[in-house]
Formats: sequence, structure tokens, C-alpha cells
Amino acid sequence: MRRLHRGLPVMTSDELERLLDARRSERMVTDDMRRRLELLTTREREIPGELIDGHSVREISRISVVSEATVRTQVKSILGKLEVSSQLAAVGLAHHVGWVRSS
Repeated sequence: MRRLHRGLPVMTSDELERLLDARRSERMVTDDMRRRLELLTTREREIPGELIDGHSVREISRISVVSEATVRTQVKSILGKLEVSSQLAAVGLAHHVGWVRSS
């Protein structure tokens, strides 16, 4: 940004193109994250909401009236579908795309 127009900086065409490329790239990443979230089953969609609320696997199993082993299996499936390696990364991905918890 070198020139000024009415006292405001003006982007060069190269700067504008880089900015637009960065935005397109970010949108592709976000769209891919949303696509992965859509792969979750109805039950799997509930678990990230519980994790976001700060519940542990033990608490989720109690709330859902299923065994901890079942919740751990569901979490493992969620991590695979989201292509992440931790519960924290799954929560971060959901947060990044503005995911809203299933009711």
C-alpha cells in the first residue's frame, strides 16, 4: 500500500491478489472442516458439544447413560472422521467453523 486516495492507503493489484488468494485458501480449509463435521452421526454430533462444555468422558457416559468404553469408541470415531488426533483438536476444529451444538 503506497498510494493514498483521500488520505487512505490504496492496495496495489498484487497486494489485492495475495489477499484474495489467502481468503480463498482459508475458505477452502473451512469448507473442508465443515464437510468433515457433516460426516458425524447424530449421536457423534452430541459429543463435541459435551466436550466444548468441559465434560470428561466419564461425565459424558453418565449424562448419556452409556459406558465409558462406548463414549471412548465414539470419540475415536469422531477423531477419525474429523482427521484430528485429540479431543482438543476436535473442539478447536468445531469452534473454528462456528459449529453449533446439536440440541
